Amino acid sequence: MKQTLKTALCQLIYYSGILSLYLWYWRRSGKPFPCVIINYHSFVRDPDVSLDPHPTVTQEILRFKKQVAFLKKYFHLITLDELSRAISEGTVYHQPTAAITVDDGYKDNFQLLFPVLKENNIKATIFLNSGLINTDKRLWFRDLELHIKRSEKMSVRFNGRDYPLADKKHKREAYLKIVSFLKNIPTVERNNRLEGLYQKLGARTGSERDMMTWQEVKEMAAWGVCFGAHTMTHPIVTQVPVDEAKDEIRLSKDTIEETLGIAVRHFAFPNGRPQDFNDELREYCREIGFETVASCEYGANASDADRMNLKRIGSEEPLGLYAVNVVRAMHVV
Repeated sequence: MKQTLKTALCQLIYYSGILSLYLWYWRRSGKPFPCVIINYHSFVRDPDVSLDPHPTVTQEILRFKKQVAFLKKYFHLITLDELSRAISEGTVYHQPTAAITVDDGYKDNFQLLFPVLKENNIKATIFLNSGLINTDKRLWFRDLELHIKRSEKMSVRFNGRDYPLADKKHKREAYLKIVSFLKNIPTVERNNRLEGLYQKLGARTGSERDMMTWQEVKEMAAWGVCFGAHTMTHPIVTQVPVDEAKDEIRLSKDTIEETLGIAVRHFAFPNGRPQDFNDELREYCREIGFETVASCEYGANASDADRMNLKRIGSEEPLGLYAVNVVRAMHVV
């Protein structure tokens, strides 16, 4: 009920013109605008196909087009290169400003996202798990999702609990609870638990490609899409030995640079919660040549922001809630 009321209020604020009036007043006041970075992952035609339907994780492409129309109408859209330069020079924005980032490097970024970017002449930044590009390997949570979706078992026992799997609703509940647990345990333990779980699920998943190819990445880069690093294989870097974490970060950067022949200036921590990175790894990113490092801490980035900890927000639905969330983030700098 609370979420329904919140959504209804945001819809009213957006469609009544109150939000537009608020942005106009802010601009007239002369107060500078921070840059809001909005983050996405995967894009689909039908969000119901995903067991994690939150739009930050699985964004319906038609709704994304509406979000882009909103951003183009009210915001100055910039790249992370531009944001990095602005922070370095202390440049102040006098109009609402935003940037779009996308994590991981799924094939739908090329198939669905790229045409929208070209149609609207928007230069987004995509952070690649470069060890998985051009392979048939899946990120562990995408692999788990596929095993649960294709399992014919009526239930599965995991971590001392039985999870019903009789229909999509129960599979979605099981997936979200299991993935939440697995994100918070060490990588080696997680991999061992996944192996046992897959045996119980008994699903045939095949080797269908989930990530982009390097040729697709090159085509997007040639058009103007910016590519950053997101580690090789998406470990939560505070859950692996520090030397392994540094290798994941450095090799991701090196792989993209060697393949594309460009400098990779931007990095995003996998998962990106405050507990998922630390000062030592942020400083390491600076040492090896990254200009910016992005997390998933909520908020926007003022002219004096820490380039080694850029804040980002996720997507929301419907459009009114999305719009209000973007504007609300400008107050958290």
